[in-house]
Amino acid sequence: MSGELREYTVTAPDMDTTDSIWEDLLTDSPTPETIPDRPVDVINERTNNPRNTVYLLTDEEAEALRDDPRVESVEDVSRIPIRKRAFLDGNFNKLTTETGEKQNWGLLRHISATNNFGTSNNDPGGTYDYVLDGTGVDVVIVDSGIQADHPEFEDAAGTSRVQQIDWYTESGVSGSMPSGFYVDYDGHGTHVAGTVAGKTFGWAKNANIYVIKLAGLEGPSDPVPGMSAADAFDCIVGWHNNKTNGNPTVVVNSWSYVVYWDEATDRLTYDQSTYYPVTGGSYRGTPHTDTTKDPAKGLTGQQVNATLFVFNQRVSSVDADINTMINSGIVVCNAAGNGGLKQDTPSGSDYNNYVTATGLPDLYYHRGCSPNVGTNPGFEVGAIGTNFISNVEAKSVYSDAGPAVTIYAAGDRIMSAMSVTNIDATSYAYYLDNGYNQQLLSGTSMAAPQVAGMCALLLQAHRDWTPSQVFNWMTGKATTIMHTTGLDNDYATTNSVYGGPNKIAYMPMSGQRPFGLNEVA
Repeated sequence: MSGELREYTVTAPDMDTTDSIWEDLLTDSPTPETIPDRPVDVINERTNNPRNTVYLLTDEEAEALRDDPRVESVEDVSRIPIRKRAFLDGNFNKLTTETGEKQNWGLLRHISATNNFGTSNNDPGGTYDYVLDGTGVDVVIVDSGIQADHPEFEDAAGTSRVQQIDWYTESGVSGSMPSGFYVDYDGHGTHVAGTVAGKTFGWAKNANIYVIKLAGLEGPSDPVPGMSAADAFDCIVGWHNNKTNGNPTVVVNSWSYVVYWDEATDRLTYDQSTYYPVTGGSYRGTPHTDTTKDPAKGLTGQQVNATLFVFNQRVSSVDADINTMINSGIVVCNAAGNGGLKQDTPSGSDYNNYVTATGLPDLYYHRGCSPNVGTNPGFEVGAIGTNFISNVEAKSVYSDAGPAVTIYAAGDRIMSAMSVTNIDATSYAYYLDNGYNQQLLSGTSMAAPQVAGMCALLLQAHRDWTPSQVFNWMTGKATTIMHTTGLDNDYATTNSVYGGPNKIAYMPMSGQRPFGLNEVA
């Protein structure tokens, strides 16, 4: 053996294959040429998500193992950065005013089957009348943390609904919770939680709130580290399976894995210190040697500075975890992404578009980002906002779109709770208590929690519904009134849905139970 040992997550398509690979890797006389000729150490068996196992391998061994036909992927997930899907940017309006009373305008928009705002950003009038509030539903926000004492997270009696559990103890997963875990030095997680379940800004105003702070999303001054994605998903599955109260679970992920393209030098990078030169790729089945970021091939991406663009990164082991969660009965809502990229399905003409770079696996840039529900019944949520085309609501300019984006929700200029300690120096006083903060944010990070909150209301009424039933109801009720060009490759049209579903989330409530729902027992 030569080379440095690293922790690689090996993902298999099923449990039988996992066992087969396990047996070969743990022996010193393997049969397949792709298996190291030595016993390999197991770092994490991942018993709650058995398709993923973490082994100690050299880079060369990992590369050889990728050629094993039994293996779905071999990944060093620690090398791939994660990124939030938001940006900064009383009244149910879409204006930029951040002080005083201002509500989450998505509450009013999504209880209407039509565009009740018209082409105006002003409050259209009307009230958010509701009879469902998420009682008896557990929502889990996987993000930068939460300011647990924010008044938005209280119930009617003033008691906090944030359940500050020890995730390892509750789930049976090996590990230790750090002291002081339930804080948010970034603000993103508090904002997302407020949209899902805030008593003023949120949908599920009486749901139980659970939070996992994820490593890589902490604020820069946060003294308490977050959990790894592997531990987070293992703990959620274990905790959900151990529950005896029958409460449904909704999980929202408003973050993703990314890779950066430096347009000045046409190189890819994860950490902006090590760079990998672009050498070519393939577009719609035709290989090419182009080394520039060509928008005509759908290479747009979210611009973060003069030369740097963010591209989605799929991580097979993380998507396998999402699959396990959904199979366990958990409803999952993911932010689609803010790169304005097309997200295709496996049968689509753009799913296999990729870029090659020296020293990196192929970058399939039209497959969306992880965490991803794939073909499972869950939600990849795009954003609508303040822009209109021919008086018709349109996808937000930044939002990813395409066949794999399942539903759209309000994402621009969303008002919600904000932590007092955060990365934005211009947060504003919470209009109901100036000892706390509120903030406008925009992004698919803000759209995903709208859908998660609506799912929580639905599960309050149908506690036994599966993810498939929730998905079918939500997508079946969604309205098809969003602007579309009818094209699937008009990448320069920033409001195109790229041939994907024209579905705006709709939760018919208006003072009565949503159509087709039974009374809560």
